[in-house]
Amino acid sequence: MRIGIFGGAFDPVHKEHKKIIQRSRLELNLDKVIVLLSYTPPHKDCKISPFHDRLKMLDAELSSLDYVIIDKREYLNQKEPNFAFQVLKTLVSDYPDDDLIYIIGGDSMIKFHTWAHPDIISQLMPIAVISRKGYKGLDQAIQNARKEYSAEIRLLTFEGEDISSSLIKAEYELERYSGLVSAEVHKIIVEAGLYSDFKDIVARLMSNISKELFEHSKSTVYFAMRFANQLDLRYEQVFLSALLHDCAKEMQIPKEYEDIPIKITHQYLGAEVACKEYGVNDQEVLSAIRYHTTGKAKMGTLDKLIYLADMLEPLRDFPGVERLREIVEEDFEKGFLECVKQSIKRLEKSGRDIYYLTMECYDYYNNKAFLDDCKNKKEKTCHLKS
Repeated sequence: MRIGIFGGAFDPVHKEHKKIIQRSRLELNLDKVIVLLSYTPPHKDCKISPFHDRLKMLDAELSSLDYVIIDKREYLNQKEPNFAFQVLKTLVSDYPDDDLIYIIGGDSMIKFHTWAHPDIISQLMPIAVISRKGYKGLDQAIQNARKEYSAEIRLLTFEGEDISSSLIKAEYELERYSGLVSAEVHKIIVEAGLYSDFKDIVARLMSNISKELFEHSKSTVYFAMRFANQLDLRYEQVFLSALLHDCAKEMQIPKEYEDIPIKITHQYLGAEVACKEYGVNDQEVLSAIRYHTTGKAKMGTLDKLIYLADMLEPLRDFPGVERLREIVEEDFEKGFLECVKQSIKRLEKSGRDIYYLTMECYDYYNNKAFLDDCKNKKEKTCHLKS
């Protein structure tokens, strides 16, 4: 038999997962698809829902596909972590007379070189790859894997949608039914109380700020979560920093902040409030809140994402915003610099002073972009000469 192996945390399983299974079966001419449910995924450092809840969701979502086998071996063999090369070895032993094919998403292929023993995985079985919207560098990653590990890789013809499990979780945290999961999975999520870890913080924020500002905060969360996986950011950090970035915007400004321009005092006060009133001690989260309006030189990826999400979330409507969103989708770093540029232009046009941190941010990243471009051109020229 030809058997595809499709693994993941499935936290939660969503409609795109089912589509991948169905399309892969047809294109690869598979007799069976083994859906391998991870127990403790080694590449994830965020909280994972209980195994039995994820298993229940998988059963509900895939019960209509009679060719699917849900494999629970990682639960039965609770090593921490279960690396893919170890688990795939056991599958080869259990199915010695079958042709096994490992199915992974394009995002996983791009990071394949960071996995534990990609060389062993490559020798165990062929790999089928599904490209995903929003992820760049797939062709190069496939070429590298073929060259470095002698991997047999087949790129499937269909492109998967960029559905983020982080966004789905955030929608439930904010009590919005996600249309990205089936009704059956939705029922299990609600009954099990999944994705409600921050319900107390959400409730407190809702009672402390206006409805309009809360809607902006939610929209900022949704925008930021679309990029969390692509940028390898932790779900908890993105959620809290996006949710609380404006937590002090409607508060009375203390005297110690009176020398700071009124439009940006809330970012400094917000970091303080997030710590003291919402119990946030993560310094990266507090930094993202502290500089989400002005930016600064040498920002972390989380800092940049919250800056962008606050500026570009779907409720924002100003000339050029759609084009800025498109640029960010195409190239995150390029989009970030363009947003800083446009922010400065808008301030200049309105006659408002430009805060020194914003200018330092622009100068740093504009110069960095120039130097990176020179470096890339130099490397390309050297490559052509060689």
